[in-house]
Amino acid sequence: LGSSLFILGAVIFFTACGQASYNASPGWYAPAFFTTSLFVIFFLIKIGVAPFHTWVADAYEGSAPAVTLFLAVVVKFGALVAFMKILSGPLFSAAYI
Repeated sequence: LGSSLFILGAVIFFTACGQASYNASPGWYAPAFFTTSLFVIFFLIKIGVAPFHTWVADAYEGSAPAVTLFLAVVVKFGALVAFMKILSGPLFSAAYI
C-alpha cells in the first residue's frame, strides 16, 4: 500500500509539473499539494505510525529473531531519517510558504 501511494504521487507530480523536482512546482499548486500528502502518508506507513501500526506486526510473523530485529530497528530508523530529511528540505522550504 505504501509503495503504491509513493508511485502514484510521483506519477501525478511528474504529469502535472513536467519534472521530477520540487523546484518545478509552482508553489501550492493543487497536484503538488496532493502528491506531498501522498508522500507523507507513504512515510507514515513505512515508519509504522498510528493508525498504520496495526500492519507492522504482520511483517514480523514467523521470521527469525535477527530478521525481526532488522525490520524493527534498521528499516524504521532509515525511513524516519529519510522522512525528516524530506520534511526539512524540499517539501516545506521557505519558497513554498
